Amino acid sequence: MNNLKLPTLLAVTDDAAVRFWVKKQLDEEFFIVDAPKKHSALSAAQTTSFDFIIVDSELEDCDALELCRELKQILRTLTPILLITGRLKRSYLDAAKEAGVTDFLNNQLDPEELRMRIQTIRKSHSLREKTQDISNALAPKSDDPSSGTLKNRVLIHNQAIHALKQAKKEGVPVAALMIRIDRFDELQNRIGNGMQQQVIKPFTDLTQPLLSSTDFLVPSSEGRLIILMKNKTPEQGRALAERIKNDLSRQSFQTEEGPLHLTVSIVVSSLEANEIEFNRMVDSSFKALKKAQDLIISIDKETP
Repeated sequence: MNNLKLPTLLAVTDDAAVRFWVKKQLDEEFFIVDAPKKHSALSAAQTTSFDFIIVDSELEDCDALELCRELKQILRTLTPILLITGRLKRSYLDAAKEAGVTDFLNNQLDPEELRMRIQTIRKSHSLREKTQDISNALAPKSDDPSSGTLKNRVLIHNQAIHALKQAKKEGVPVAALMIRIDRFDELQNRIGNGMQQQVIKPFTDLTQPLLSSTDFLVPSSEGRLIILMKNKTPEQGRALAERIKNDLSRQSFQTEEGPLHLTVSIVVSSLEANEIEFNRMVDSSFKALKKAQDLIISIDKETP
């Protein structure tokens, strides 16, 4: 049992020396679970919620990339995976990324490199969690152009970054809407486990028809949604925000506690096409929304 309440790390390697090295370097920062074989790694993933995973690419009993892919499918989260490898071919690194690997650690096992990569990954993922898919129950309609995006529970954040990079490559602007359901904590306490089906899903269903085929909806956590609008200005983003609020004002959600009239607060902004800017804007926008009630706020990308 993790009595120290440390973040939990799964270390997958059949090399005793590597296991010892990982424990020596990270024992004070993580509660470490060892998995020397594929079956033990998958079994651990089915019973434990991990905050970080390290996989040795030289596993003897399985293909390490296939294992990473299976771990992602089981965990259904953005849990970062650090792959220990000495293989530097671009084709292999690209395949590893496709399998769900977050970053790479050289198999020379440099302690400083390990700490640097973990620090960078953990900082990034503390923000990425704000944009992960919160619900398997969102279930968009099959003819919804955004349905493929919503069903991808593993690469949602990376897809958002890719969309931004594509916009930059094409030289077109990107507007962003950061939406927060007002009084979400209060509603969560009142409605409990029915919150997703009775409030979040109907709100998402209400929002979807207002989006164009090039808009990118990112389900998030704690009553939040993010909409990226390719080739749209902040002014067009504000127009969409006003349409969402207008439609919402006429909508009543049926809950076990009775009819619910929902309000939201929305930050509208432009975005730069890189991950650091995306994470920073998400963080600063939701900070601005903490005390907002039934408002639309426009902020500049330079706002700290």
